[in-house]
Amino acid sequence: MKKYLLLLAALVIFACNNRNKQEIYGLGATFPAPLYQKMFSEYEKQTEVNITYSAVGSGAGILQLQKGLIDFAASDIIPKDNEFKQDIVMIPTCLGAVAVAYNLPANPSLRLTPQLVAKIFLGKITTWNDPQLKKINPNIILPNHRIIVNHRSDRSGTSEIFHNFLNKTSKLCQAEQSENFVDKFIGLKATSNTAVAENIKQTPYSIGYLSSAYLSTHKLSAAAIKNASGDFVKPTPSSITKAAENITASEITSYITNSKQGYPISSFTWLLVPSNLHKYRPQKASQMINLFHWMITEGQSYAKQLQYAPLPQQIIPELKKKLNKIGE
Repeated sequence: MKKYLLLLAALVIFACNNRNKQEIYGLGATFPAPLYQKMFSEYEKQTEVNITYSAVGSGAGILQLQKGLIDFAASDIIPKDNEFKQDIVMIPTCLGAVAVAYNLPANPSLRLTPQLVAKIFLGKITTWNDPQLKKINPNIILPNHRIIVNHRSDRSGTSEIFHNFLNKTSKLCQAEQSENFVDKFIGLKATSNTAVAENIKQTPYSIGYLSSAYLSTHKLSAAAIKNASGDFVKPTPSSITKAAENITASEITSYITNSKQGYPISSFTWLLVPSNLHKYRPQKASQMINLFHWMITEGQSYAKQLQYAPLPQQIIPELKKKLNKIGE
């Protein structure tokens, strides 16, 4: 809590130093943070509207929006029906992937099934040369060494996507009978995608899940994961796009994990704002709507270079209608 109060205090100080600019404040997910930082920087150059965004996790973003302390939250978590006292609109901004990254000598090309992923993170498979891993990876040499697992400790949207995928695909996870069996993962805990990436990078023989956007910046390898069609696929902008190829406008507020095409741990990420935006932020509503319109149109051009996938074109008209409605 102290960390969030300090962040909010910093936002207030920043506002006092920039009184001539329109200020928009957001807080939340680390999953899309590299893209948001790029988008907001470019938007400010074009409009002189300043967007201050703090990537501290989806759960923290939802909490601060509940309290009315920020203009928008960013989340990879789909809010529960009773989580807000007012109606909330979810605006997808891009598609991303949760990668299963690892640090092994010589960086072999690793393949994993959903069942094997679940067994590793729940501590049922503990060594890299386990016969089950060797069977699915016959062409690489796996070391006789303990697997060091890394995962998130906070209420994380990245964990929520990972949980959703395993809950659909792993009988072991389904048998856990837990709303969030991520709490039962073994190993090292971290509070952000950056922290997980750094832990994996610095720890030989480790494995962990994180936004695929952090792979290139930390020079990490990612496993090819078996999808619903039986293909082993790595997370790339093209494989993420493939996973959402047949998505419809009615599915833009749901997870798209375990798709038959493309990378199976793919998902939208969302901005959350109250549906009565003009009452919630009467002096900023128009500027916020303009920003959101730009993010789902011109802003999409920055997605691929940062290892995200742009929104499917077939859903853009419906998103524009949604924005126009909350802008009324």
